[in-house]
Amino acid sequence: MKLEKYYENQNILHINTTPHRAYYIPKGKNLESRCLSLNSTKYDFDSWKFKFYNNPYEVNDNFTKGELEDFDTIPVPSSLNMLGYDKHLYANVKGPIPFIPPYVPDENPTGAYVREFHMTEEKLKFRNFLNFEGVDSAFYVWLNGEFVGYSQVAHATSEFEITKYLKLSNNVLSVLVLKYSDGTFLEDQDKFRMFGIFRDVYILQRPYEYIRDFTVRQTLSDDFKQVYINVGIIWNNEQRNLNIELFDKGELVYSGPSIAFTVENPKLWSAEEPNLYALKLITPDEMIELEIGFKKVEIKNSILYLNGQNIKLKGTNRHDSNAYTGATISKEQLIADLKLMKEHNINAIRTSHYPNSPWAYELYSKFGFYVMAEADIETHNTCEIYGGGHVYNNNVQFADDKTFGMLCHDPSYYNALLDRIQACVIREKNSPCVFMYSLGNESGYGPNLEKCAQWIKDFDKNALIHYESSVYQKIGYKNDITNIDVYSRMYISPDQVRNYCEKDVVEKPILLCEYSHAMGNSNGDLERYYETMQEFDTYAGGFIWEWNDHAIYMGKEINGKDKFYYGGNFNDFPNAGNFCLDGLIHPDRKPKTNLFEFKQVHRPIRAVLSDGKIMLTNHQDFVNVKDYYTIEIAQMINNEEVKVQIYKDFDLKARETKELKFEYTQDSSSNNYILIKYFTKEATLILPAHYELGFDQILLSKVPTPIHETEMGNTIELTISDTKIVASNNKFIATFDKLKCTLENFVKENVSYLTKPLDYNTFRAPTDNDRKIIADWRKAGYDRTCIKMLNTNASSSKSGAKIEFEFLITAVFLQAIMEVKAVYNIKNNGDIAVDIHAKKDPIFPELPRFGVRLFLDKNFQNVEYTAYGPYESYIDKHNYCYYGTFKDTVSGMYEDYIVPQEHGSRYGAEYLKVCNGKNKIEVQNDNNFCFNVSNFTQEQLNTTSHNFKLKKENFVTLCIDYKNAGIGSSSCGQAKLYEPYAVTDTDIDFSFNLFMS
Repeated sequence: MKLEKYYENQNILHINTTPHRAYYIPKGKNLESRCLSLNSTKYDFDSWKFKFYNNPYEVNDNFTKGELEDFDTIPVPSSLNMLGYDKHLYANVKGPIPFIPPYVPDENPTGAYVREFHMTEEKLKFRNFLNFEGVDSAFYVWLNGEFVGYSQVAHATSEFEITKYLKLSNNVLSVLVLKYSDGTFLEDQDKFRMFGIFRDVYILQRPYEYIRDFTVRQTLSDDFKQVYINVGIIWNNEQRNLNIELFDKGELVYSGPSIAFTVENPKLWSAEEPNLYALKLITPDEMIELEIGFKKVEIKNSILYLNGQNIKLKGTNRHDSNAYTGATISKEQLIADLKLMKEHNINAIRTSHYPNSPWAYELYSKFGFYVMAEADIETHNTCEIYGGGHVYNNNVQFADDKTFGMLCHDPSYYNALLDRIQACVIREKNSPCVFMYSLGNESGYGPNLEKCAQWIKDFDKNALIHYESSVYQKIGYKNDITNIDVYSRMYISPDQVRNYCEKDVVEKPILLCEYSHAMGNSNGDLERYYETMQEFDTYAGGFIWEWNDHAIYMGKEINGKDKFYYGGNFNDFPNAGNFCLDGLIHPDRKPKTNLFEFKQVHRPIRAVLSDGKIMLTNHQDFVNVKDYYTIEIAQMINNEEVKVQIYKDFDLKARETKELKFEYTQDSSSNNYILIKYFTKEATLILPAHYELGFDQILLSKVPTPIHETEMGNTIELTISDTKIVASNNKFIATFDKLKCTLENFVKENVSYLTKPLDYNTFRAPTDNDRKIIADWRKAGYDRTCIKMLNTNASSSKSGAKIEFEFLITAVFLQAIMEVKAVYNIKNNGDIAVDIHAKKDPIFPELPRFGVRLFLDKNFQNVEYTAYGPYESYIDKHNYCYYGTFKDTVSGMYEDYIVPQEHGSRYGAEYLKVCNGKNKIEVQNDNNFCFNVSNFTQEQLNTTSHNFKLKKENFVTLCIDYKNAGIGSSSCGQAKLYEPYAVTDTDIDFSFNLFMS
């Protein structure tokens, strides 16, 4: 088939499409539907015929008439890759095609769609408009054999008037979709690259004279007691009679022909109180209804305000991505995600990096989310061309750019960039949830985007504009960032945020459009970001990267595990590997502990103990605690509730602090703490009543967990050879390996507790956040250490025995990493006190961890511990946990990351018991330790690419750690873990007690 190559001409973006307009679905005056959906349904699942081609040249010319041979039937909307057409490819910065804009490969995957639909005489009385809400990336349309038009821009609406092409009864629609176009160079987003008709398709019936577009402008009085509304109407031709009605939850507020009117005492819209009004535009022939919200967004003194209140963005970036449906997202899927977000205290969404389905903004407005509406622009691939690039520097206002912004400087791409920004701004201009527009993502900067920003300001003088890549400045050019309203950065540390906010002159509020990369076991240090946000009004908050892991569901493994594939699993090139697994939730939508941490850090209320008083602070921006929350407080002594009190009407205004009166008992002889939980008071549109949104724990006192003393045995006898030391009596036999300087085995009352010798441990299965330091760790030999014995000593007395080892921990071809002295003091009942002193050579890098590993019989599956739980916890990621005593199983403590890695640690432990139902091993350290128990070794986790490939070992690995390094979020951006969370010690003193019975 010979096509006009519009798809390789950046000056031809659309043919016969209507101008961009606000989103609406009109109805008849009697509320009858004027929308004919062409989506597949369960009743006509086979309504779309389809055939896949390797390129458009293979398509038969008769296709334009709806003729297809050997066709399939497929659901529409859908992502073709998810249906088995074309291969999956996950790319990030490196584009999937050669960078020779506007030209694309001749082998250009092509989808041919045919859909028949019926038109009645009644429908033919109207003007009819065919709408595509999302087609990736370019497409041609024919109706009844006649060419209708062409369009491109994957994530925005394309509308064609088809009135003159329609006929009575049966009509045949033919759509040819190309995977690549010149628009592909503007759509280099970090995602699986899919194509097809992936969003809704429908036909609108309109009268011959109709409202083509409208803009709702609002001006709030300084005291927010009045709102002046002006509805700007654009008619397609002649103006008709118009009546405007405004309703507040069914109650008429205004009715009349005037497009300008005032509402007294309006209920304002915010994410905390998403008050909406129903606006109806009624003409003689149809009605347009939409929900609007009254709000005022502004920046004053470099502070972001909504309705006069300095607000904080507790947000996430969100892609259209689902492991089962690809880029095709239904309303039900989105609502489920929004419910999860609300459950975890997320209040803002950045539509990364393109407009969402238009109905998504209705849901965002209804449920209460601040939305940064981002245009469908990313040209990250420009920094990958040979000889190109840019300088990434977090500490300067402008970073040098070689080629990153080349398309922003190319005049031939101005119209395409402006079109994409207009498609976003014009369609979403009436959406209450939108507080800011974004010019796109990671495309450098230059005169094209400067003019686009000016267009937005001319279109709406009150609009706020975001664009992080404005910090990249082409050498020899001076950026004009006058119209960029916020200083936006990615992945800078809390300290760097602080440095900006503490400057003598802060010109713009700082906003982190991406931060705390949620890849794998991640999102350490969120608390410091939050504390900084609360300290500085000029820090508006930010958006976690990102909401969910991108992956492709590939069925079940023989062991019953779900299989999720990522980049590189499909022989795709280029690919960015598992860099797509960077979400707060797993591909199956189960929350990671990352999301639990976010929820707790961003809880709506916080409590502290000050001078013996419990002081509560309302961290919400608008609402009073008494109207929305119930507070439940309990005092726990030795894990028993001794007092409970419920506050259903605690009067605490937004940002206010007040004492919560609660008479508690001081008991320093017990584990004594107060647990305060915050619940929804009543059901909301999306959350049930009495849903927990966070908690605070106030520790009053801690005491050591008592250990049941076992009966003493006889005096210990020592048997010493060149390689072994055996300490034994009538109760136990402890065998030590002199060459490896370790406890080799321990047998007590005929039970053998160790399957392998105790191991001195300096390594962990790298997390995704360890990817930048792992090379240093491996270079230092931490993953392959060996022991060089220097000296041993053994002695006994009436009360026990002492075994001492002096040794070096080193690695092949390297010098000694550390000198160690390990002392094992054994009581006559077999209890062992272990004291380890290590001195690390400071030339070596920080350690992943330091401790010991014990390898227990596989039946030791039951766990009880006193530490931060009940979830995995680390020094910089344990806010969502509380200190207490918990029971679990080894399998239950496994965190199922798609790419196996370090997981399941428990921080701040002072007691641990692992048992098999009859026998147990107990560990105690009053100065706290960390531990892991796992059915998988760190070696297997380190070398296994997917979780479903893991195989349980024939033993349980127990790690007892002096320290386990923090988690951080260094997989993107920040290269180093915050030093207090790293294992930087050069002198280590580590003691713990082992009890086996």
